[in-house]
Amino acid sequence: MLNAEELRNALRRDGALLVDARRSDLYNGWSDGCPSWGGHAPGAVSFDAGWLDVCRDDLEERLSEALTEKGMTPDRELLLYDVGGKETARLGDWLRRRGFKRISSFDLGIWARADGRPLERYPGYGLLVSAFALRERLEGRPAETFDSGRGVKVVEASKGGAEVSHALGHVPGAVHLDVDHLYSDKNLVPETRYRLADPKALEEAALALGITSEDCVVVTGASPMAMCRAAWALHYLGVRDVRVLNGGLGAWKRRGYALSTEAVRPVPASSFGIAVPGRGEVLRTIDEIEALRSDWGTSQLVDIRSLEEYRGDVSGYDHQEIVGHIPGAVLGYAGLGDPHSLDYYRNVDDTMRQDSEILSLWRRCGIDWSRHLIFSCGMGWRAAEVWFYARAMGLNNVSKYSDGWIRWSNSGYPVETGGPGGARREVGDASPCP
Repeated sequence: MLNAEELRNALRRDGALLVDARRSDLYNGWSDGCPSWGGHAPGAVSFDAGWLDVCRDDLEERLSEALTEKGMTPDRELLLYDVGGKETARLGDWLRRRGFKRISSFDLGIWARADGRPLERYPGYGLLVSAFALRERLEGRPAETFDSGRGVKVVEASKGGAEVSHALGHVPGAVHLDVDHLYSDKNLVPETRYRLADPKALEEAALALGITSEDCVVVTGASPMAMCRAAWALHYLGVRDVRVLNGGLGAWKRRGYALSTEAVRPVPASSFGIAVPGRGEVLRTIDEIEALRSDWGTSQLVDIRSLEEYRGDVSGYDHQEIVGHIPGAVLGYAGLGDPHSLDYYRNVDDTMRQDSEILSLWRRCGIDWSRHLIFSCGMGWRAAEVWFYARAMGLNNVSKYSDGWIRWSNSGYPVETGGPGGARREVGDASPCP
């Protein structure tokens, strides 16, 4: 382990790269009980040693891509840090087995003495709740960014009835929300399929769960996309404080916290407390998108779908025939091959990808986050997750065209094919795109 003087000397060497081996929650800004540890060293990249234990078929491929994206090459000097040495030892051993030789490590406790700059946090890191912080609040202890005088209501969001996922395991105390209730009707003809439900229907869904405008709600679940879809709807409705569990139930379980299989019956509320929607500005309607097409002005429509969907190679959905994209939309990418992936925005453990990687992708795609960004996708799921990540990065001038490509294309509006309208990753390109 480097001491303060050795670290100062290492930081003066050209090309040395700081690597945060801790959980991404800590990198984002959470201190998880240790106030001086929240955030990351300026210029550091995040490579959580816990990623080495994630169970997924393409883990080695994704980890190799992450190394390239973060500039972690065998010929580069890497300065790994954590608190206590456990994560840096694990990550360092793994890197050496892959041919990395110029590896040193240090304890974050000496950072202030070696560099003097404060740690950096995402402006909205509190929106992506760490499993530790959520457990602290549920057990009655204070947690940073939460109002200690206000309780927390936990929602488990997933498709289908409670027997589909809630009964299989949820954060203790979480009530179940079937995200299909966020649609006006998912079984009608294409022109009306999967539209966002009207505010009154959303209000009824919230009241049935006992949620009012004054609540603090943390949305959990197995799918980050379903969580963010539900959380966005509650925010739009006007719930005072809405957050999501970063990484979902996978993050909860990796911390060693138990799931409950007990049924949780919500106590319905009688009044939401305000006129709905309380935050109508985060929703853009189909008429507004059509009006903007002649002059986007200070707005930009960002299409969060796959390259193949945007170009018109595929529709992305079994029930959708028309292919292409909304004229004027800029491709912001999503995942690889299907409408249920968001690889370009997530780490291998389904937590939010490092902010600089997302912004680098946007820069290559021609996305200008100084403008008002309107996120769109197929039906509002992928766009909701990216909308949440934008806010975590401190970009609050953002909204969502919720009904997306499905409604636009089936309503007789103009469509375009071809593209990509962004920067496609080629073989050997060290871009942040998977």
